[in-house]
Amino acid sequence: MERKKFDAYFIRFVFRAIVFIVLTSFTIYEIITGNEIFGISRIIDSNYYRDGILADGFWHGFSPLHIVWSFMMLYMLSHLINIKFVSKGSTKKFAKQFSPSQRNNPEVIRLTKKFYQKGAILTGIAYGILNLVIFILYMIDTYSPHKIFGGHGGQLIIIVQMFFYLSDFICIIFFCPFQKWFMHNKCCKTCRIYDWGAIMIQVPMFYIPNFYATSLTILSIIVFVRWEITYYKHPERFIEYTNCSLSCKDCNEEWCRIKGKICNEERKTKKIM
Repeated sequence: MERKKFDAYFIRFVFRAIVFIVLTSFTIYEIITGNEIFGISRIIDSNYYRDGILADGFWHGFSPLHIVWSFMMLYMLSHLINIKFVSKGSTKKFAKQFSPSQRNNPEVIRLTKKFYQKGAILTGIAYGILNLVIFILYMIDTYSPHKIFGGHGGQLIIIVQMFFYLSDFICIIFFCPFQKWFMHNKCCKTCRIYDWGAIMIQVPMFYIPNFYATSLTILSIIVFVRWEITYYKHPERFIEYTNCSLSCKDCNEEWCRIKGKICNEERKTKKIM
């Protein structure tokens, strides 16, 4: 079971890597040649405030972005349903996945919540700053006379989105900067912000007014809000100390196979389980 779950995610990582390479290549081709043969520019440069909803490029001709859009929508929908092929890191929010432990030290629970909440806030700030820079550059290129990217900011945003789409699985399988620098959680199963992945992928879409971007944005917000509401109502499902299914003993995923188990001295010092 362990190898099956890990291998399935590795295959999905390879798929996302191929998507990133192909979409990046198609986008760069359109930028260099000015030819919209792949329909990427047509879709991402659409503006329903300017042109109207029916004129949105998403509805006029097939594009590889339609395939990517479908996979992203299915990915986010899968995080709203308790299904087996999704990691326990995400499904731990569901009551059926909760395996209560006999430990009930309020102080340990309080310290653990405080520790992970601090990491979540730092992650949000760091990621917000990164995307604020991207947003400013996009707005300058799109709406000011200074076309710092030659007016191709929208196409470059697609490349950024594809990179974030790939990075989601890089973080799970190989290296997660948020885990290492901010969260300090033991593994993905115990990650306080696991389902933030959906909204983190789609942040570059927040400020683009077309169907492709808006639909992805709305669903990512739903996934994020669902996760946060459950966390605040049932924090016991997210903590290894109170949820036995998150322990190494009961692990059936082995996300530490490549990354290695993180030895977190800060957690040990503060005696956070």
